[in-house]
Amino acid sequence: MTARPLVVVADTMDPTGESHEHLAAAGVEVVVGRPLWDVAELPEDELLDLVRDADAVVGGGRERFTRRILESCPRLRCVAKYGIGTDRIDDDAATEMGIVVANTPIPQAVRSVAEHAVAMILGLMRKLQPLGARARAGGWRVVALDGSTDDLFGKTVGVVGIGRIGRDVCRLLAPFGVTLIATDPYRDDAWAAEVGATLVPFDELLARSDVVTLHVPATTETTRMIDAEALGRMKPTAYLVNTCRGVVVDTPALVDALQAGHIAGAGLDVMDPEPPDLASPLLALDSVVVTTHIASWTGPVVRAQMLAAADAALASLRGEAPEYVVNPEVLPRRRGLGEPLL
Repeated sequence: MTARPLVVVADTMDPTGESHEHLAAAGVEVVVGRPLWDVAELPEDELLDLVRDADAVVGGGRERFTRRILESCPRLRCVAKYGIGTDRIDDDAATEMGIVVANTPIPQAVRSVAEHAVAMILGLMRKLQPLGARARAGGWRVVALDGSTDDLFGKTVGVVGIGRIGRDVCRLLAPFGVTLIATDPYRDDAWAAEVGATLVPFDELLARSDVVTLHVPATTETTRMIDAEALGRMKPTAYLVNTCRGVVVDTPALVDALQAGHIAGAGLDVMDPEPPDLASPLLALDSVVVTTHIASWTGPVVRAQMLAAADAALASLRGEAPEYVVNPEVLPRRRGLGEPLL
């Protein structure tokens, strides 16, 4: 009897196991690693032992798929990553080896991150975090306020990166009566105009915006693009929101800017490093709202992403191209082409 193809779920985020059952029902052997909510990243040697014989891997949310890992997996056809960012996967090495890298930018996840970004913007401007703490401490009367809460109506919001998530942020913000400006070197004026935004240079966006919200991938171009110089261009009344990747922001520079009052506050779903040091000044500032890299982690989205990643892995084993492929140039020469396993 021919052995069933092996799919390894390296770092699952499926507490119900529904996606694992979905894989098994398709006729593959399923090996499940640790839950994604385990904080520590699996050491490289342990990850290698887990995935060495895999025909497809589902994961990449926390574990790093380095060149060494990929080179040591001779049967591997696909790494199907739940979520959008693939910065923990060596895409270049995978492409060289004929391995498909798939992700899951499904509409539900895109909308969920956009909603989280907007929630952070509103929470910062209305000072929900310090006001909640004040209420719990008995500071109930309005006269105790310092007048620093503000309306979003009439403000200018700068969207850095208008791909799927950035465009949804624009759509969600439009009814608030804001002026939307955006910067993205890979988009044109017509693309921005479709969602009511005007493209402007990065420096102009920083200087004009009352809120700067970040929606870019982690690349060499975007790493620490929000540094001391960029923060210095922002208004002292402006807010920074980051729901993309922690490395996009220079953390020490952000701490300095907040402590010096060079910007009014920050909403951070992602940080550098993750998890942050509990002694980090960012965690002690009332002007900072922090969540735990969880912008797309609503119950329905988690389920849909895990099933989408499972379907991407199954497609590769059937000899098909997954719906979302990060390295499409590999498809004509992908590993196992013309040799379906299912």
